[in-house]
Amino acid sequence: MRRVIAAVIAACVFGPAGAFAGSLELRLGGFYPKADSLRFTDNEELFFVEKDDWAGGTGGLEYAWNVGRSSEIGLHLEGFGRTVPTSYRDLKRASGGEILLDLQLMTASLGASYRYVFGRRHARFKPYVGLGADVVFWEYKETGARVDFDTFDIVEFDEAFANGAVPAAHVMAGLRFGITPDIYITAEAKYLATATDEMKDDFGFVPADIPPNEINLSGSSATIGIMLRF
Repeated sequence: MRRVIAAVIAACVFGPAGAFAGSLELRLGGFYPKADSLRFTDNEELFFVEKDDWAGGTGGLEYAWNVGRSSEIGLHLEGFGRTVPTSYRDLKRASGGEILLDLQLMTASLGASYRYVFGRRHARFKPYVGLGADVVFWEYKETGARVDFDTFDIVEFDEAFANGAVPAAHVMAGLRFGITPDIYITAEAKYLATATDEMKDDFGFVPADIPPNEINLSGSSATIGIMLRF
C-alpha cells in the first residue's frame, strides 16, 4: 500500500511537470502605435506632435506551457510608455514664447497567447506563429502649461488625466535561436488590435455637438529577448 501511495504522489508531483514543462521569456523592444483615433488626431491639430512621435520602448515577461509537441500556451504582462514634449501650434504667450507641456501615454497589457512552433524539440532555429487576447490598461496625461479655451487664459501648471481598460487581440510571428538546448535568443513581431475607448475623467466633458474624446491603442511591436526552457 505504501508503494501505491508513493506512486500516486509521484505521479501528481512529477506528472504535471512533465506534461506542462515550459519556458520563461523576457522581451524588450519598440512599440509603434497607429495613433489614428480622435485623441491623437486632435493632438496633431493642437500641438506640434506627429504619429511617429508616439513610438517608444516596450518590454514584457511571459511564462509558457507546452501543451503538445509543437503547441504552447503563454501568459504575459507587457508595458509601454512614452512622453512627448511639445507646445501649442497656433497659440503663443503675449511675449511670443511657446506654451510648453508634455503628453504622456502608458499602457500595461495582460494577455494569453497560443503559439505553433516549427522544428524538432532541440532544433537550433525554431520559427513560430501565434495569436491571442489581451486586456490593455492605459493612462493618458497632459502636464504643463495649458490653455483654458473658455477664457484663453494660460494655466501655468495643470494636469489633465484619463485612464481605462480595453479588450484586444494580437497576432505574432517570431524566431528562436538556441544558444544551448535550454537557452534561446528570440525575435518577435506582433500586431495588437484594441477596441476604441471613450475617454472619461478630465477628457470626458465635451459639448453635446462635439464627438467624445476617444483613444485607440492598436499598433505594431518588434522585440528581442531571452528564453529559458525547463
